[in-house]
Amino acid sequence: MIERASLQAAIIQEIQRLLDMEDEIDIEEELESLGLDSNLSIKLFVRLEERFSIQFSDEDLVDETILANVEALSECIIRKIAA
Repeated sequence: MIERASLQAAIIQEIQRLLDMEDEIDIEEELESLGLDSNLSIKLFVRLEERFSIQFSDEDLVDETILANVEALSECIIRKIAA
């Protein structure tokens, strides 16, 4: 099982790469405010699926609460890894 802090750091790293940014990202910061739009969200989901060997459902892709912030996204991934 992956540690929550390591998972969150990996998510932040993927977001920073996707958005081409080096700024720190707080785990509770709204991802939309960083510039993560719907197209970039899909790219992020694909990267995270590959990185953690998980599969997001179609429902996940439209669930705005999952992409609210790093904390919410990490909770979703933890549930998928445990399943």
